[in-house]
Amino acid sequence: MSTACGPSQSSSKPAIGDTCLVGSWTLAHEENRSGYAYAGTPVSVNGLHSARLTLAADGTETETFAESDPLVGTIADGRELSITIRGTYPFHLHSDGHQYVETGTETPLPTTAPIGGVPIPDYHSSYTPGRGTYVCSARNLTTAEASSTQTDSWSKS
Repeated sequence: MSTACGPSQSSSKPAIGDTCLVGSWTLAHEENRSGYAYAGTPVSVNGLHSARLTLAADGTETETFAESDPLVGTIADGRELSITIRGTYPFHLHSDGHQYVETGTETPLPTTAPIGGVPIPDYHSSYTPGRGTYVCSARNLTTAEASSTQTDSWSKS
């Protein structure tokens, strides 16, 4: 049985807001419907298994992609696009038991993106602070961007 965690009940809430979020999380699955593109056309991708997310009580958020799987999708002509992301981004996160807001600066990340095994020159990606909703339990975390573009499913590490 899964129980949702709410905001901290003490009168002195930590900067993160909801203490259920505090800890290390491993990405089980990401689905991104239009945040990546090829030749100006959005591509729906999924994957990124094994990315790591650390959230501290002070609101510090760090995500690293050192050992994550690629995001994979199919472009309009049927070929496979495979996006491998590396690097780390640091943001600050505040939550209220249902919604989160990230602050920080856009962070470019090392990215390679072959189509059918052939690298696309100069393919770039970055992470920008965002906002959205989440559901947190002792073992699982699901986040959804406010734009409805991306949904991530995490498990406690």
